[in-house]
Amino acid sequence: MQTRTLAAVLDALEADLADLRAILAPFAGLSVQRSAPASRVSPAKRAVYVANGRYVAAMRWLSEADRARVVAVRKSKGVPAAVALARKLRKVGPKTR
Repeated sequence: MQTRTLAAVLDALEADLADLRAILAPFAGLSVQRSAPASRVSPAKRAVYVANGRYVAAMRWLSEADRARVVAVRKSKGVPAAVALARKLRKVGPKTR
């Protein structure tokens, strides 16, 4: 087994570091592009998303005729009334609260 002095080890490390600097020199001026931070969703927008999800889930189990009734209620009275009607008309599917 060969023993090396501290000076010899440091010289080898400095030579390796010099080689790395020479290899990486062409990339010195490049910058890294970072992705844009995730945008926050306002509470009002989140409420719209939740209401739409409930509406779509309630519509899943309805027949075409019942869907047409629910769409008409949504246009006239809004999403909460349409979801309530769709849940009342549902004949098949999982129970909700």
